[in-house]
Amino acid sequence: MQNGQPVSKASIAFLPTDGKGREDFAVLEGGEYKIDLIPGKYKVVIEPEWVRKASKVGRTTIPTKYQDATKTDLTADVEKAKDGLDFDLK
Repeated sequence: MQNGQPVSKASIAFLPTDGKGREDFAVLEGGEYKIDLIPGKYKVVIEPEWVRKASKVGRTTIPTKYQDATKTDLTADVEKAKDGLDFDLK
């Protein structure tokens, strides 16, 4: 969610904080995504869709700190593999 609205198109990445698990990615459309995560703790990165596609740079309203694994403060603690973790992009 950003400003109370779902992010329309982006990619969401879950990066294990312990360096032992696997990274996983999903397409975020209309604020929804499907992903099968193994239990663990993750940093979360949300990027405009054109970044993963390596296509022409476009405009985005996603704050840059959420697009960088070294700067993001979004985290997820997944006890069981599940869908639907929500993040508020401020």
